[in-house]
Amino acid sequence: KDSGGYFRYCVVQENGLNHIEFGECSQDVYKVYHCVNYSVFVVLDGHGELGYEIADKIGELLVHTLIVRLDSWYHELSLNKDIKNIRVHFENELRNVFQSTQNVINTDSRAMESGSTATVAVLVKDIDMPSNLCTLYIASVGDSSAFVMEFNDCSSAEFVGDVHRVTNATECERILKCSNGAAIIRGEYVVNRLDESKVLNVTRCFGDVDMQCCGIICEPQINVFDINLKSNPKMLLIGSDGLWDSPLLHCESRLKMRDRVIEKISEQMVQDRDDSWIDFVCTQLM
Repeated sequence: KDSGGYFRYCVVQENGLNHIEFGECSQDVYKVYHCVNYSVFVVLDGHGELGYEIADKIGELLVHTLIVRLDSWYHELSLNKDIKNIRVHFENELRNVFQSTQNVINTDSRAMESGSTATVAVLVKDIDMPSNLCTLYIASVGDSSAFVMEFNDCSSAEFVGDVHRVTNATECERILKCSNGAAIIRGEYVVNRLDESKVLNVTRCFGDVDMQCCGIICEPQINVFDINLKSNPKMLLIGSDGLWDSPLLHCESRLKMRDRVIEKISEQMVQDRDDSWIDFVCTQLM
């Protein structure tokens, strides 16, 4: 809960079915940072032998770099409040943060065959405006997904961004075009033509240096929302692929999975006048 009482957040983490079946630990990582002017939420899903270590390092780098950039940005705004195109400026800042993080990760030997997806949500308070007026930026690479909905209105729910897999026709075309023949598309995987033992089931992520010749990039897709935390509150749910692809809810697609999640949360929020719906999300959905 933030100091102003305008928003609350909760985090839950459990082993997915594949990890349980093969006796492996989850490689999901989350990071949260909150201050007076902004809040940062990061969900990462590592992969590869050292996926957890790489995901944890990426999360730390993303949060640290965002803090430095945001503090500098707020200072610049306080000196020059007539800056134009603030959203475009901040979107470019987010892209720079992702790229600078990738540049550091690429020098880590553990990232040669390991990497991580990432979804970053930044809630930014509008300067010189009431504290309940904010802008929400969501930047993502990989197959973690998020949706945003208004409280008690499941019809307003929408997925944020695309899933960066070869099942996405646009991403598949980009991979084939940018890899200069280095990539092979085989089923749901990108395969390195020079060493076909190297495969990846996402088209954008951090790390995986040995697959970057195949068109694997970390350029994020960014979506922006105006948020009034007081009069028009919204709920943001970020989940790694284990949530959206879960066979436990017997869904044929991510859209049906989304509908099941929305339905369950909406029902509970209508029933409860307090915050017990948060416990419901943690104990029943995940």
